[in-house]
Amino acid sequence: MANQVLENSLIKEDIRAYCFDQTEKAFKSWESDKPNQATKEIDKAIQFLPDVSFLLIMKALFYCSAKKTEESNSIIKSLNENELSELELNLTHYILSCNYFHKKKFYESIWFADEIIKRDKNAYYAYFPKAISHQELNEHNLAIKNFKIALKEKLQINEIKACLAFSYLKKKKNIKALILHLKVKSYFKDNFRVNHHIGMNFLMINSLNKALKYVNKSIELKYNFAEAYRTRGLIYLTKGNRIKAKEDMDTARKYGAIDIDKTINRFKLNEK
Repeated sequence: MANQVLENSLIKEDIRAYCFDQTEKAFKSWESDKPNQATKEIDKAIQFLPDVSFLLIMKALFYCSAKKTEESNSIIKSLNENELSELELNLTHYILSCNYFHKKKFYESIWFADEIIKRDKNAYYAYFPKAISHQELNEHNLAIKNFKIALKEKLQINEIKACLAFSYLKKKKNIKALILHLKVKSYFKDNFRVNHHIGMNFLMINSLNKALKYVNKSIELKYNFAEAYRTRGLIYLTKGNRIKAKEDMDTARKYGAIDIDKTINRFKLNEK
């Protein structure tokens, strides 16, 4: 019997070691922006330890990163909050905040972020989903305030700076926006949205050739990005090329830009 107990104990130790290794692999995959791979790896640990809340929360996080919000929320709903540690509860609320942001339910996203902050005001990671939700609600002063706090976490620094730059841009703090954009531009060189924002930034300071360079890159990366055509149309208009401006405005309309006729009428681009 003693031998059997020892054998069972060693098996349990082996399982724990295996699950720890799989969890580490999953984290590394997630940090490398491979959430689907991370999900597969964490599943290998969960099959041996299906009742460990932390592993389930990690799987919910990986689903969240892959924008599989329903799958992520389903896991969170299966957990009993009363049985979670404060760290685990904060993680679940962070995931819910991100999931609601992905579903464009920005007030709910802010609510869950605030729940974390009430428990721990130094949980700086919670300020990022809160900030981007304020940004989507056009509340840029609140967004700027929360982005600055989020930077204290020292995680996702480039992403936060890029978002902060956009809110500065919307508040016409063009130099502050440009300084941040120039700091992160190499990190986002293949991101159509950030290239567009940098182009807008250069347009706002009347640096038209540089503005055109970044907006062209945005269109190269995403040919049907309507707002980039609108911005390029404004660049051409500022340069005095009304024909190209009108062509880009028409293309922006084709790809779904709203209120494009107001811009065309404002600058009388339909007139010969």
